[in-house]
Amino acid sequence: MIARTGAARIVLVTAQTTGGIGRHVSSLLPELLGRGARVEVAAPRATGGLGAEAAGTPFWPVEIPRLPSPVPAVSALRELKRALDGADLVHAHGVRAGLAAGAAARSDAVPHLIVTIHNAVFESGSTRRGAESVAHRMLALLSEQRICVSEDVARAARAAAPAKAGSVLVMPVGADPTPVEPAEAAAAREKLGLEAGRPLVVSVGRLDPQKGFDVLVEAAARMNGTSPPIVVICGEGPARPELEERIRALGLGGRVRLLGNRKDAKALIAAADAFCMPSRWEGSPLALHEALAAGRPVVAAAVGGIPELLTFGQAGLLVPPEDPGALAAAVGRVLADRSLAERLGARALEAAEAWPDAATTARRVADLYEKILGRPLGGGQPE
Repeated sequence: MIARTGAARIVLVTAQTTGGIGRHVSSLLPELLGRGARVEVAAPRATGGLGAEAAGTPFWPVEIPRLPSPVPAVSALRELKRALDGADLVHAHGVRAGLAAGAAARSDAVPHLIVTIHNAVFESGSTRRGAESVAHRMLALLSEQRICVSEDVARAARAAAPAKAGSVLVMPVGADPTPVEPAEAAAAREKLGLEAGRPLVVSVGRLDPQKGFDVLVEAAARMNGTSPPIVVICGEGPARPELEERIRALGLGGRVRLLGNRKDAKALIAAADAFCMPSRWEGSPLALHEALAAGRPVVAAAVGGIPELLTFGQAGLLVPPEDPGALAAAVGRVLADRSLAERLGARALEAAEAWPDAATTARRVADLYEKILGRPLGGGQPE
Protein backbone atom coordinates (compact mmCIF):
# COMPACT_ATOMS: atom_id res chain seq x y z
CA MET A 1 0.00 0.00 0.00
CA ILE A 2 1.38 3.43 -0.95
CA ALA A 3 1.65 5.90 1.93
CA ARG A 4 -0.60 8.90 1.39
CA THR A 5 0.34 12.50 2.06
CA GLY A 6 -1.47 15.83 2.08
CA ALA A 7 -4.81 16.59 3.67
CA ALA A 8 -6.62 13.42 4.72
CA ARG A 9 -9.79 12.62 2.80
CA ILE A 10 -12.41 11.51 5.33
CA VAL A 11 -15.82 10.14 4.31
CA LEU A 12 -18.58 10.00 6.93
CA VAL A 13 -21.32 7.47 6.15
CA THR A 14 -24.74 7.06 7.75
CA ALA A 15 -28.00 5.32 6.94
CA GLN A 16 -29.89 7.24 9.60
CA THR A 17 -32.17 9.93 8.21
CA THR A 18 -33.09 11.76 11.41
CA GLY A 19 -32.26 11.85 15.08
CA GLY A 20 -29.13 11.65 17.17
CA ILE A 21 -26.87 9.88 14.67
CA GLY A 22 -27.36 12.57 12.06
CA ARG A 23 -26.80 15.31 14.63
CA HIS A 24 -23.61 13.64 15.80
CA VAL A 25 -22.26 13.36 12.26
CA SER A 26 -23.03 17.04 11.65
CA SER A 27 -21.22 17.98 14.86
CA LEU A 28 -18.00 16.35 13.62
CA LEU A 29 -17.68 18.58 10.56
CA PRO A 30 -16.39 21.81 12.20
CA GLU A 31 -13.62 20.00 14.11
CA LEU A 32 -12.46 17.93 11.13
CA LEU A 33 -12.52 20.88 8.73
CA GLY A 34 -10.79 23.03 11.32
CA ARG A 35 -7.91 20.55 11.34
CA GLY A 36 -7.59 20.78 7.57
CA ALA A 37 -9.19 17.46 6.59
CA ARG A 38 -11.05 17.02 3.31
CA VAL A 39 -14.43 15.81 4.57
CA GLU A 40 -17.28 14.30 2.57
CA VAL A 41 -20.65 12.91 3.68
CA ALA A 42 -22.50 9.91 2.24
CA ALA A 43 -26.08 9.63 3.53
CA PRO A 44 -29.71 9.43 2.39
CA ARG A 45 -31.14 12.46 0.61
CA ALA A 46 -33.67 12.89 3.42
CA THR A 47 -30.87 13.95 5.76
CA GLY A 48 -30.39 17.11 3.75
CA GLY A 49 -26.68 16.42 3.70
CA LEU A 50 -26.23 16.70 7.46
CA GLY A 51 -24.68 20.15 7.11
CA ALA A 52 -22.23 19.18 4.36
CA GLU A 53 -23.49 21.81 1.91
CA ALA A 54 -23.40 24.59 4.50
CA ALA A 55 -19.86 23.56 5.40
CA GLY A 56 -18.84 23.52 1.74
CA THR A 57 -18.06 19.81 1.64
CA PRO A 58 -19.22 17.25 -0.94
CA PHE A 59 -22.38 15.25 -0.27
CA TRP A 60 -23.02 11.82 -1.78
CA PRO A 61 -26.72 10.80 -1.68
CA VAL A 62 -26.77 7.09 -0.80
CA GLU A 63 -30.01 5.30 0.13
CA ILE A 64 -28.91 2.47 2.40
CA PRO A 65 -32.09 0.38 2.89
CA ARG A 66 -33.58 -0.04 6.35
CA LEU A 67 -34.34 -3.73 5.79
CA PRO A 68 -32.50 -6.27 3.60
CA SER A 69 -33.67 -5.85 0.01
CA PRO A 70 -31.59 -6.92 -3.01
CA VAL A 71 -32.25 -4.08 -5.46
CA PRO A 72 -31.80 -1.12 -3.06
CA ALA A 73 -28.82 -2.86 -1.46
CA VAL A 74 -27.04 -3.32 -4.79
CA SER A 75 -27.73 0.29 -5.75
CA ALA A 76 -26.49 1.58 -2.37
CA LEU A 77 -23.33 -0.53 -2.63
CA ARG A 78 -22.59 0.82 -6.10
CA GLU A 79 -23.05 4.43 -4.96
CA LEU A 80 -20.99 3.85 -1.82
CA LYS A 81 -18.08 2.42 -3.82
CA ARG A 82 -18.02 5.63 -5.85
CA ALA A 83 -18.15 7.79 -2.73
CA LEU A 84 -15.45 5.87 -0.85
CA ASP A 85 -13.00 5.36 -3.70
CA GLY A 86 -9.69 6.96 -2.74
CA ALA A 87 -10.66 7.87 0.84
CA ASP A 88 -7.93 7.81 3.46
CA LEU A 89 -10.39 6.91 6.21
CA VAL A 90 -14.08 6.02 6.24
CA HIS A 91 -16.17 6.44 9.39
CA ALA A 92 -19.57 4.75 9.25
CA HIS A 93 -22.22 5.56 11.84
CA GLY A 94 -24.73 2.88 12.74
CA VAL A 95 -24.78 -0.85 12.11
CA ARG A 96 -26.43 -0.74 8.69
CA ALA A 97 -24.06 1.97 7.49
CA GLY A 98 -21.12 0.01 8.90
CA LEU A 99 -22.06 -3.19 7.11
CA ALA A 100 -22.67 -1.35 3.83
CA ALA A 101 -19.47 0.68 4.07
CA GLY A 102 -17.52 -2.43 5.00
CA ALA A 103 -18.76 -4.24 1.91
CA ALA A 104 -18.00 -1.23 -0.29
CA ALA A 105 -14.55 -0.58 1.15
CA ARG A 106 -13.05 -4.07 0.98
CA SER A 107 -9.99 -3.06 -1.01
CA ASP A 108 -6.71 -1.21 -0.51
CA ALA A 109 -8.45 1.87 -1.93
CA VAL A 110 -9.85 2.43 1.58
CA PRO A 111 -7.08 1.66 4.08
CA HIS A 112 -9.01 2.48 7.25
CA LEU A 113 -12.64 1.83 8.25
CA ILE A 114 -14.10 2.86 11.61
CA VAL A 115 -17.66 2.07 12.68
CA THR A 116 -19.52 3.77 15.51
CA ILE A 117 -22.24 1.54 16.96
CA HIS A 118 -24.78 3.99 18.31
CA ASN A 119 -27.44 1.56 19.39
CA ALA A 120 -28.59 -1.99 19.78
CA VAL A 121 -28.76 -3.84 16.48
CA PHE A 122 -31.96 -3.97 14.43
CA GLU A 123 -35.50 -4.05 15.80
CA SER A 124 -36.79 -6.01 18.77
CA GLY A 125 -38.22 -9.47 18.36
CA SER A 126 -37.35 -13.15 18.63
CA THR A 127 -34.61 -12.92 15.99
CA ARG A 128 -32.96 -9.78 17.31
CA ARG A 129 -30.35 -11.42 19.53
CA GLY A 130 -29.11 -13.72 16.79
CA ALA A 131 -29.05 -10.92 14.22
CA GLU A 132 -27.19 -8.70 16.68
CA SER A 133 -24.48 -11.29 17.23
CA VAL A 134 -24.02 -11.90 13.49
CA ALA A 135 -23.88 -8.16 12.76
CA HIS A 136 -21.30 -7.56 15.49
CA ARG A 137 -19.11 -10.39 14.16
CA MET A 138 -19.29 -9.00 10.64
CA LEU A 139 -18.43 -5.49 11.83
CA ALA A 140 -15.48 -6.88 13.76
CA LEU A 141 -14.15 -8.49 10.57
CA LEU A 142 -14.81 -5.50 8.31
CA SER A 143 -13.61 -2.61 10.47
CA GLU A 144 -10.33 -1.58 12.05
CA GLN A 145 -11.97 0.10 15.03
CA ARG A 146 -15.43 -0.14 16.55
CA ILE A 147 -16.56 2.79 18.67
CA CYS A 148 -19.43 2.03 21.05
CA VAL A 149 -21.37 4.90 22.62
CA SER A 150 -22.12 3.08 25.88
CA GLU A 151 -20.80 0.20 27.93
CA ASP A 152 -23.80 -2.05 27.24
CA VAL A 153 -23.26 -1.77 23.47
CA ALA A 154 -19.55 -2.44 23.98
CA ARG A 155 -20.28 -5.57 26.00
CA ALA A 156 -22.40 -6.97 23.18
CA ALA A 157 -19.72 -6.14 20.61
CA ARG A 158 -16.96 -7.79 22.63
CA ALA A 159 -19.05 -10.88 23.46
CA ALA A 160 -19.96 -11.48 19.80
CA ALA A 161 -16.32 -11.38 18.64
CA PRO A 162 -13.99 -12.08 21.60
CA ALA A 163 -10.90 -12.32 19.38
CA LYS A 164 -11.50 -8.74 18.24
CA ALA A 165 -12.45 -7.34 21.66
CA GLY A 166 -9.37 -5.12 21.61
CA SER A 167 -10.73 -3.12 18.69
CA VAL A 168 -13.74 -1.93 20.74
CA LEU A 169 -13.51 1.59 22.13
CA VAL A 170 -16.17 3.16 24.37
CA MET A 171 -16.76 6.80 23.45
CA PRO A 172 -20.00 8.42 24.68
CA VAL A 173 -21.73 10.85 22.34
CA GLY A 174 -22.78 14.17 23.83
CA ALA A 175 -25.09 16.99 22.81
CA ASP A 176 -24.49 20.72 22.66
CA PRO A 177 -24.99 21.84 26.29
CA THR A 178 -25.52 25.52 25.48
CA PRO A 179 -28.44 26.53 27.70
CA VAL A 180 -31.73 27.79 26.31
CA GLU A 181 -32.62 31.33 27.32
CA PRO A 182 -35.58 31.42 29.76
CA ALA A 183 -37.51 33.67 27.38
CA GLU A 184 -37.06 31.14 24.57
CA ALA A 185 -38.34 28.31 26.76
CA ALA A 186 -41.30 30.41 27.87
CA ALA A 187 -42.14 31.27 24.25
CA ALA A 188 -42.02 27.58 23.23
CA ARG A 189 -44.39 26.71 26.05
CA GLU A 190 -46.70 29.59 25.22
CA LYS A 191 -47.03 28.40 21.62
CA LEU A 192 -48.60 25.21 22.94
CA GLY A 193 -51.49 27.24 24.37
CA LEU A 194 -51.39 25.64 27.80
CA GLU A 195 -53.51 27.10 30.57
CA ALA A 196 -51.63 28.45 33.56
CA GLY A 197 -50.39 25.76 35.91
CA ARG A 198 -50.96 22.87 33.50
CA PRO A 199 -48.00 20.43 33.80
CA LEU A 200 -46.01 19.75 30.63
CA VAL A 201 -44.27 16.44 29.92
CA VAL A 202 -41.93 16.44 26.93
CA SER A 203 -40.39 13.55 24.99
CA VAL A 204 -38.19 13.73 21.90
CA GLY A 205 -37.19 11.13 19.34
CA ARG A 206 -37.93 9.38 16.09
CA LEU A 207 -41.44 7.94 15.97
CA ASP A 208 -40.28 4.36 15.91
CA PRO A 209 -41.14 1.32 18.06
CA GLN A 210 -37.66 1.53 19.60
CA LYS A 211 -38.54 4.78 21.34
CA GLY A 212 -41.52 3.34 23.23
CA PHE A 213 -43.86 6.24 22.59
CA ASP A 214 -46.77 3.81 22.53
CA VAL A 215 -45.90 3.05 26.16
CA LEU A 216 -45.89 6.78 26.91
CA VAL A 217 -49.35 7.16 25.34
CA GLU A 218 -50.67 4.31 27.49
CA ALA A 219 -49.06 5.92 30.54
CA ALA A 220 -50.67 9.27 29.72
CA ALA A 221 -54.09 7.60 29.92
CA ARG A 222 -53.26 6.73 33.54
CA MET A 223 -52.07 10.22 34.47
CA ASN A 224 -55.34 11.45 35.94
CA GLY A 225 -56.19 13.97 38.61
CA THR A 226 -57.54 17.50 38.69
CA SER A 227 -54.94 18.75 36.20
CA PRO A 228 -53.42 15.89 34.21
CA PRO A 229 -50.31 16.84 32.24
CA ILE A 230 -50.11 17.66 28.58
CA VAL A 231 -47.71 15.23 26.93
CA VAL A 232 -45.92 16.41 23.78
CA ILE A 233 -43.70 14.26 21.58
CA CYS A 234 -41.28 15.96 19.19
CA GLY A 235 -40.17 13.87 16.24
CA GLU A 236 -41.33 12.15 13.09
CA GLY A 237 -41.22 8.61 11.82
CA PRO A 238 -43.02 5.49 10.60
CA ALA A 239 -44.91 4.84 13.86
CA ARG A 240 -46.99 8.04 13.57
CA PRO A 241 -50.17 6.37 12.19
CA GLU A 242 -50.18 3.76 14.97
CA LEU A 243 -49.59 6.39 17.63
CA GLU A 244 -52.34 8.61 16.25
CA GLU A 245 -54.76 5.70 16.29
CA ARG A 246 -53.84 4.80 19.87
CA ILE A 247 -54.28 8.41 20.98
CA ARG A 248 -57.76 8.47 19.38
CA ALA A 249 -58.75 5.10 20.85
CA LEU A 250 -57.81 6.25 24.36
CA GLY A 251 -59.55 9.61 24.00
CA LEU A 252 -56.31 11.53 24.55
CA GLY A 253 -56.55 13.93 21.63
CA GLY A 254 -56.36 16.96 23.89
CA ARG A 255 -53.69 15.60 26.20
CA VAL A 256 -51.12 13.89 23.95
CA ARG A 257 -49.77 15.82 20.99
CA LEU A 258 -47.44 14.63 18.23
CA LEU A 259 -45.63 17.79 17.22
CA GLY A 260 -43.45 16.42 14.42
CA ASN A 261 -39.88 17.60 13.90
CA ARG A 262 -39.44 20.86 15.77
CA LYS A 263 -36.67 23.42 15.56
CA ASP A 264 -37.64 24.50 19.07
CA ALA A 265 -37.40 20.98 20.54
CA LYS A 266 -34.54 22.03 22.78
CA ALA A 267 -36.57 24.97 24.06
CA LEU A 268 -39.54 22.68 24.72
CA ILE A 269 -37.28 20.39 26.74
CA ALA A 270 -36.17 23.36 28.81
CA ALA A 271 -39.82 24.35 29.32
CA ALA A 272 -40.91 20.89 30.53
CA ASP A 273 -41.98 20.06 34.05
CA ALA A 274 -40.68 16.56 33.35
CA PHE A 275 -38.75 14.96 30.50
CA CYS A 276 -39.65 11.39 29.60
CA MET A 277 -37.69 8.77 27.65
CA PRO A 278 -39.66 5.47 27.52
CA SER A 279 -37.34 3.69 25.03
CA ARG A 280 -37.14 -0.05 24.56
CA TRP A 281 -33.40 0.24 23.89
CA GLU A 282 -30.94 3.12 23.61
CA GLY A 283 -27.28 3.92 23.28
CA SER A 284 -26.22 7.44 24.27
CA PRO A 285 -29.33 9.52 23.52
CA LEU A 286 -28.64 13.18 22.75
CA ALA A 287 -32.14 14.33 23.76
CA LEU A 288 -31.60 12.90 27.22
CA HIS A 289 -28.28 14.72 27.53
CA GLU A 290 -30.05 17.94 26.52
CA ALA A 291 -32.70 17.37 29.19
CA LEU A 292 -30.00 16.89 31.82
CA ALA A 293 -28.14 20.00 30.64
CA ALA A 294 -31.41 21.95 30.99
CA GLY A 295 -31.77 20.74 34.58
CA ARG A 296 -35.05 18.96 33.91
CA PRO A 297 -36.29 16.12 36.12
CA VAL A 298 -36.12 12.95 34.05
CA VAL A 299 -38.16 9.76 34.00
CA ALA A 300 -36.70 7.11 31.73
CA ALA A 301 -36.70 3.40 30.99
CA ALA A 302 -33.77 1.51 32.49
CA VAL A 303 -32.37 0.24 29.19
CA GLY A 304 -29.11 0.47 27.27
CA GLY A 305 -26.93 3.47 28.08
CA ILE A 306 -29.69 5.39 29.90
CA PRO A 307 -28.82 4.25 33.46
CA GLU A 308 -25.17 5.14 32.83
CA LEU A 309 -26.11 8.64 31.67
CA LEU A 310 -28.43 9.08 34.66
CA THR A 311 -25.65 7.95 37.03
CA PHE A 312 -27.71 4.82 37.68
CA GLY A 313 -30.78 6.57 39.03
CA GLN A 314 -29.16 9.47 40.88
CA ALA A 315 -30.03 12.02 38.18
CA GLY A 316 -33.50 10.75 37.26
CA LEU A 317 -36.16 8.15 37.98
CA LEU A 318 -35.61 4.82 36.22
CA VAL A 319 -38.56 2.55 35.43
CA PRO A 320 -38.83 -0.87 33.76
CA PRO A 321 -39.27 -0.73 29.97
CA GLU A 322 -42.71 -1.39 28.50
CA ASP A 323 -44.46 -0.70 31.82
CA PRO A 324 -46.95 2.16 31.36
CA GLY A 325 -48.15 1.88 34.96
CA ALA A 326 -44.65 2.37 36.38
CA LEU A 327 -44.00 5.19 33.92
CA ALA A 328 -47.21 6.99 34.85
CA ALA A 329 -46.52 6.59 38.56
CA ALA A 330 -42.97 7.95 38.26
CA VAL A 331 -44.08 10.97 36.22
CA GLY A 332 -46.85 11.56 38.75
CA ARG A 333 -44.31 11.58 41.58
CA VAL A 334 -42.17 14.21 39.84
CA LEU A 335 -45.15 16.44 39.07
CA ALA A 336 -46.64 16.14 42.57
CA ASP A 337 -43.44 16.54 44.61
CA ARG A 338 -41.73 19.88 43.99
CA SER A 339 -38.78 19.05 46.25
CA LEU A 340 -38.17 15.79 44.36
CA ALA A 341 -38.32 17.62 41.03
CA GLU A 342 -35.85 20.25 42.24
CA ARG A 343 -33.50 17.60 43.60
CA LEU A 344 -33.57 15.63 40.35
CA GLY A 345 -33.04 18.83 38.37
CA ALA A 346 -29.92 19.71 40.37
CA ARG A 347 -28.52 16.21 39.94
CA ALA A 348 -29.34 16.36 36.24
CA LEU A 349 -27.09 19.41 35.84
CA GLU A 350 -24.27 17.60 37.64
CA ALA A 351 -24.66 14.55 35.41
CA ALA A 352 -24.67 16.68 32.26
CA GLU A 353 -21.47 18.45 33.28
CA ALA A 354 -19.72 15.12 33.82
CA TRP A 355 -20.72 13.85 30.36
CA PRO A 356 -18.68 14.81 27.26
CA ASP A 357 -20.43 17.37 25.10
CA ALA A 358 -20.58 17.43 21.29
CA ALA A 359 -17.38 19.48 20.91
CA THR A 360 -15.42 17.19 23.25
CA THR A 361 -16.67 14.14 21.38
CA ALA A 362 -15.63 15.67 18.03
CA ARG A 363 -12.12 16.37 19.34
CA ARG A 364 -11.79 12.77 20.56
CA VAL A 365 -12.92 11.43 17.20
CA ALA A 366 -10.47 13.67 15.32
CA ASP A 367 -7.66 12.63 17.67
CA LEU A 368 -8.49 8.98 16.93
CA TYR A 369 -8.34 9.63 13.17
CA GLU A 370 -4.89 11.17 13.51
CA LYS A 371 -3.69 8.28 15.65
CA ILE A 372 -4.90 5.73 13.08
CA LEU A 373 -3.49 7.67 10.12
CA GLY A 374 -0.26 8.44 11.94
CA ARG A 375 -0.28 12.08 10.86
CA PRO A 376 -2.25 15.33 11.23
CA LEU A 377 -5.49 15.50 9.28
CA GLY A 378 -4.28 18.57 7.41
CA GLY A 379 -1.18 16.78 6.16
CA GLY A 380 2.46 16.92 7.16
CA GLN A 381 4.39 14.88 9.70
CA PRO A 382 3.23 14.00 13.21
CA GLU A 383 4.48 16.30 15.94
